[in-house]
Amino acid sequence: MKGREVVSNPHCTTTNSSKNTGNPNYVSEPDGQKDQDIIYSKYPLSRSWELISQDLHDTETALVKMKQGIRDLVNSLLRCYRSSIEAEQADFIEMDGTNEQNDKLFNILGFDIMFDEDLQPWLLETNRNPSMVLTSLVLNESGVLTNKDSKVAIEVKANLINEVAKILINKEDSNYFLKCYDNSDPESEDANFIYERVFKIFKHICGAKLKRTVLINDFINYISSLPEELIRSITSDQIITNLNLKEEGEITLTQFFLMLEKFPEFLSVNFLDFLIRIEED
Repeated sequence: MKGREVVSNPHCTTTNSSKNTGNPNYVSEPDGQKDQDIIYSKYPLSRSWELISQDLHDTETALVKMKQGIRDLVNSLLRCYRSSIEAEQADFIEMDGTNEQNDKLFNILGFDIMFDEDLQPWLLETNRNPSMVLTSLVLNESGVLTNKDSKVAIEVKANLINEVAKILINKEDSNYFLKCYDNSDPESEDANFIYERVFKIFKHICGAKLKRTVLINDFINYISSLPEELIRSITSDQIITNLNLKEEGEITLTQFFLMLEKFPEFLSVNFLDFLIRIEED
C-alpha cells in the first residue's frame, strides 16, 4: 500500500519543481537576499555544483568528471536522434523565407540527469520544449497557490535566450554554451551515409522548402539538378542493405533512383520519414 501512496503522490517528482510548489516542505526563494545556509527547492546549476562539492573528497577532479559526463551523455543523445530533431524542425521552416531567415531557427532541449555513487550520469528524460515561463507557483500566507516571479527562472532562462541570440543573430561565441557536437565535421565518428550524404544534400537542394510533404519522387527530381560528378561520387550501399535489395557491390545514387522507379510504392513514401526509418533500422 505504501508503494501505491508514493506513486500517487504528485510531490514524488523531484526533478520538476513546479510539481512540488504545493508541498508543505517546499522552500521558496526569498524576495530579498538569499541565505547561503538554506537549500531552496529551486536553484541554478551553479548552486548545485556548490552543494555537491561539499560532499566530495577530491572536489576539482570529481566536478571535472561529472561535467564531462554530462557533455558526453548529451553528445551521444544528439548523435542518436539529431536527424529526427531536424526533420521535426523542418515543419517550422517558412516556405517563402530566405535561407538567412531560416538560419535563425533553433530548438532548446532540456536534459534531466542524475548521478550515481560512482559519479556516472544517467538520463531520466529529455524535454523537447522546456518551459520558458518566468514565474512559479508558491503558497501565500493564506495557503493559496499564486504566481510569483521566479528569480532563478529569470536568471537562467533570460541568460539562455540572450546567449542563443548572440550565437544566431550576432554570430558571436557564447560565454556559457559549449559546443558538444559539431555536425559540420565530415570526419565525425557517427557520420553515416544516410545523414552525412543523402540528408544534407536533400536539405541543400530543398532549401526553405524542406517539408514533410516532400516525397521520394520529388527528391529524385531535385537530385537530378546536381552536377554529374557529384552524383557519381555518392553511393547508396547502406540504403540498399537496409532495404534488403539484392545488389552486388556499390551503386551510384542515380542507379539507385532508377531502381526505385521499378517500385512505384516507394515513390509515394515521405522522404524524411523514410530517412528516419532507415536510420532507426
